[in-house]
Amino acid sequence: MDAELVKEFSKRYDETEKKCTEVIKKFNEFQNDVSVIQNLIIGKISPEIAKKSLLYFRFLQLTIDFLDLPLLLVAGSYKPVIQIVRYHFESLVQAFYLDRKHPNLNLDSKIAILTEIFDKQDYFVNRLIERVKIDAKGSLKKFYKELNRIVHPSYMDFPNVDEMLKKITRSESRIEQEEFDRTLKTVEKIYDVSLYLIFQEFPTLKETAKEDRSVIKTVESLNLCLLSKILH
Repeated sequence: MDAELVKEFSKRYDETEKKCTEVIKKFNEFQNDVSVIQNLIIGKISPEIAKKSLLYFRFLQLTIDFLDLPLLLVAGSYKPVIQIVRYHFESLVQAFYLDRKHPNLNLDSKIAILTEIFDKQDYFVNRLIERVKIDAKGSLKKFYKELNRIVHPSYMDFPNVDEMLKKITRSESRIEQEEFDRTLKTVEKIYDVSLYLIFQEFPTLKETAKEDRSVIKTVESLNLCLLSKILH
């Protein structure tokens, strides 16, 4: 890797560590705690069922992709993180809908359907949310609206010229504690969405989770609002 690039990344890391120490600590604790629930899911869903579920595939994909998010956050790349969150939100909703609509199809068949309908209006996310039978439609729509507001160009997306020039010339100007904190809260929400949809699709997880005090305690401490509604 280019030495200047390493130096630049190191500067951003130091600045993030200085400005966002408490936020980083809380997020690390969040990731460690949420892994308790993720491990329960991975341990309890049988391989035979998992191989048919597009939602489970998307859940694993999110779990793996999010291992790299801290690298982007440390570098001050907040909007790319939101774009990744939005991608996974759309993927999860599509997968949940297709698993419900075609429960007997294998994973390859569902992926084949996705290649055919990915740009069809009937499969746009808000329409899919309306079609599925879940209680959290309002919360999912609200979250999706928040994601779109951040990543889509708008009249609000115009910092002044001086701010833009500052970000070009000074790496530390990219590190903003408020933005860092907001982005992490968005990441925490997509974890909640993913777990909520998984528990909806695999209802046997509910009883297993309710018998595991560490899982219930984790859900309560992390304020996973959507998942909490299923388990209480």
